[in-house]
Amino acid sequence: MKFKKYDHGKYNLHVIEVDTFRSCGIEIIFRSLFDSKKAAAYSLLCDILTDQCKKYPTRKYISRHMEESYILDFYGSFNINGKVMSTSIVCDYVDPKYIKDKNYLEKTVEFVFDVITNPIVTDNGFDEKTFKMIKERHIKSLMGLDGNNRFLSSDNAQKNFTKNPAIRFHLHDMIDFINNLTKEELYSYYQDLIKESSVDIFVSGSTDAIKVNEIIKKYYSINNSNYVKYNHLTYAKNRFIPKTKFKKSSFKQSSLVMIYNVNCLTMFEREFVMPYYLNIINNNGLSSKLYQNLREKNSLCYNVNTTYFNSGNYLVIKSTLNVGKERKAIRLVKKAVKDMKNNITDKEFVGAYYNYQSSLKGMLDSLSAISRLYFNIYYGGFSDYNTKLKSFKKVTLSDVYKLANKLRLNTVYVLKGDINERNQD
Repeated sequence: MKFKKYDHGKYNLHVIEVDTFRSCGIEIIFRSLFDSKKAAAYSLLCDILTDQCKKYPTRKYISRHMEESYILDFYGSFNINGKVMSTSIVCDYVDPKYIKDKNYLEKTVEFVFDVITNPIVTDNGFDEKTFKMIKERHIKSLMGLDGNNRFLSSDNAQKNFTKNPAIRFHLHDMIDFINNLTKEELYSYYQDLIKESSVDIFVSGSTDAIKVNEIIKKYYSINNSNYVKYNHLTYAKNRFIPKTKFKKSSFKQSSLVMIYNVNCLTMFEREFVMPYYLNIINNNGLSSKLYQNLREKNSLCYNVNTTYFNSGNYLVIKSTLNVGKERKAIRLVKKAVKDMKNNITDKEFVGAYYNYQSSLKGMLDSLSAISRLYFNIYYGGFSDYNTKLKSFKKVTLSDVYKLANKLRLNTVYVLKGDINERNQD
């Protein structure tokens, strides 16, 4: 596995050479500073740019080209990492060495740039039919979240947790904006995306770096001039007294969300100690502290999961509970978090060690996993694979205790179910 970076001023090309898979991938990432309206518009652009262009006027034509050209997948994606938004166009294709056409790689790259740079535009607006279809699809999907208790509890908990728009943002809050967006306005946002973004291109697979570089240079025609520093960390303020809120609902179960600030982590703790912490408190299946406390010993919940958000330095514990058991569940979660400070058994620590070792092997299991590994190195300053193999073994029980003492409860949010609704079953 080799990494090669080419700096071309307007864009950076990253070639990840690995020859253990039968597929390759190209991902073009447009990076820009967070803005809520742009975030909503760019999420629509992910779909409209991969559904049509002048040469392939509908998704049907694009799908037909994919089938004829051995393209495995083609899609857009959008995410927010700290203060930065990333809008991606992704194309997965068969390794060119298995294709007889010697120009296969070049034709694939040409297709990707053709779709990005030549959308169907009339009178400074996107194609009306495609625009309406994509907008309606997004609105329908977002409105469907109103009946999802897990989403509502998480979304409301985030809003109680912080006022930082980059942390609490969700497209669900932008339904009215999307509904009122015109095809002309979306095209204007497209022009902003093209002109004002920093661009990184990642090509992975058993592809010659020099050849890829020459092909990308030939077809790169995006007139962007901005540089956006990738500062992926953003913070929510601590609370001296945690905020607790209960809200009634008509759902059959209750949803509990508890959010903890994680303060002043070192890079070693962020990358190597935190996986141990997560494994012991929740991610080690039946033997984890939260699962034992909430489900095995007390039969309070249907599920419990814990997620650490690296870009925002906070940890979220979520559970779906039996109605009426919310306060007991809160006490038990607090107990598990407290036990992490000074009450971890050797068996729990050793179990986390072996699970961590297994997850490290998974980083090389697929081309997408290898790409994510490189993204984390490039964007987040994380270690390469060989360093990870050595460093995770250096974590001690004392390190986990030290990290556990950096957690501070910020928000407790309960979307309380209706006991009468539950009893109707």
